[in-house]
Amino acid sequence: MSVRADWESRGIAIAGVVVVLVFVGGVVRTVVRVRRRPAPPVVRTAEEADGDGPPARRPEESTRG
Repeated sequence: MSVRADWESRGIAIAGVVVVLVFVGGVVRTVVRVRRRPAPPVVRTAEEADGDGPPARRPEESTRG
């Protein structure tokens, strides 16, 4: 079997580019999916509903799921 160094280098470079493109595509897909996720509903207690203040979130809830 003959080995050609120039083909091997090109093959490794192409495989590396494909791996990087797949990784970047996965990151972009994940970021887009997280940004499209709806925010959790605002939970108001009876005291907050009677007051004029803005609704508050529970401490254990985050603003982005």
